[in-house]
Amino acid sequence: MQPGKFVSYECEGGKRLQARLAADGSTVRIRHEGGYELDHKGAGVYEGEGWQLKTQGAVELHHKGKVAARNCRAV
Repeated sequence: MQPGKFVSYECEGGKRLQARLAADGSTVRIRHEGGYELDHKGAGVYEGEGWQLKTQGAVELHHKGKVAARNCRAV
């Protein structure tokens, strides 16, 4: 992810998402079935509004405990 710039990701199963990191790293804005602002929880994890974005290793997005997108790679 890059501060101030949306980065597009292609994920397993043809799913896509976009993410933009805040300049201070405290939040990340995602676009996937809408737009959401997630707060940094530590160790590359961001959470908010039922969403969880994991950025350590391969990027994964979860919604309410279920995987919404996995094995995401920046394009």
